[in-house]
Amino acid sequence: MIMKTPSPSKLHSQRVQACLWSLIFLAALICNGCLSKPALQTQLFAFQNPPPAATVSSTRVLGLRSVTVSPLFDNNSFIYRTGAETYEIDHYANFMASPGQAIGIAVRAHLLASGFFQNVVEADSTARADMLMEVHVTELYGDFSQPGHPASVLAMRVTLLPATDANNHRPFLQKDYSSRIPLKKNTAADVMAGWDTALGEVMTELLSDVARKGRR
Repeated sequence: MIMKTPSPSKLHSQRVQACLWSLIFLAALICNGCLSKPALQTQLFAFQNPPPAATVSSTRVLGLRSVTVSPLFDNNSFIYRTGAETYEIDHYANFMASPGQAIGIAVRAHLLASGFFQNVVEADSTARADMLMEVHVTELYGDFSQPGHPASVLAMRVTLLPATDANNHRPFLQKDYSSRIPLKKNTAADVMAGWDTALGEVMTELLSDVARKGRR
């Protein structure tokens, strides 16, 4: 049996067609609601922190234990939901610190800005705290699973405990908080801005609950 070798011109034509199909496939992915990514340049992001309260009348000290993040979303690179059960990692958009550290810094700033506490200290601080707060982030992603409706999603469980012998006391507050912020543009910067807004909403609701508990 004699096998014919394609001519150079035919091989060139096949390669051109393969390249065209690859470009078409890539364009389809971008236009399908996924993130509009910049040129291959890594971007670093952090949460915007509000300034501390100008005046504080409270003498309470809050001990903020380390903020933990679900292993599903504990990644320095941004995570995007692309379908009902599919996600992708954007290696060109990263937090400046680990997600838990980044959110912990922002949570502490919001707590200090509220004026509800004289100080918010770390878990290993020698300062005596009146209560302890535990934060576990359960969701942290940009949602592009619904074409035309991108959003930033943030959800966390917050637990407040008495500082004295906390391991043997029932929490006086344990609640799940979540926020979904629609995005105008499909960019990493917009996803980060959405998380900023989402955290602000969550902290507003949390502080309202803390104030209500304090009045009882």
